[in-house]
Amino acid sequence: MSMVALRRSSIYGLIGKGQFPSPRKIGRASVWSSAEVQQWIEDILQVREASDQQCAPEEKGRINQFLTEG
Repeated sequence: MSMVALRRSSIYGLIGKGQFPSPRKIGRASVWSSAEVQQWIEDILQVREASDQQCAPEEKGRINQFLTEG
């Protein structure tokens, strides 16, 4: 949660949509690969940068809404 600044419910919502890396189970605990989470962050930043450079204003709004859900 601290790496991505999202609440637990938001993270699990994104997992359910296939938009965030799935956790691994160790006993009862859910853990994530820091490399996978870091890659997810980099991918989001690339999408945001591309949208700032190439999208029409209405598309930027939709992309920013997706990026800020939760």
